[in-house]
Amino acid sequence: MSTATKKQHLIPTELIYKRSVFSKTFTVEAGKYRSYMNAIPIHQQDSASGTWQEISASFVPEKETEARLVSRTGNLTVTCGISSEKPFITLQDREGHSLSWGYEGVSPVKPEVPER
Repeated sequence: MSTATKKQHLIPTELIYKRSVFSKTFTVEAGKYRSYMNAIPIHQQDSASGTWQEISASFVPEKETEARLVSRTGNLTVTCGISSEKPFITLQDREGHSLSWGYEGVSPVKPEVPER
């Protein structure tokens, strides 16, 4: 078979500029694409750049204080205290509505690891 008649196979590469909130598109062959559609959001739009970013549920230290962990997933931001701060957990949507939980009357304890 001559090289002219062989199909050119590419390693699938995501075309990030084709992302949407529910889809991603990959090149699979020269001039051919494959799109994956989801019923739930898989990307969130970066408010500064307008680009679609992967949704990650990972918690990272809050940039301002590093006393809290933050996870920004889709339309929701979850913040957890890693000290005795109040509130302990806060959920906040993009419009600024929030719901918080905290503890009252608790004292710090030293963690215990049972022997095996």
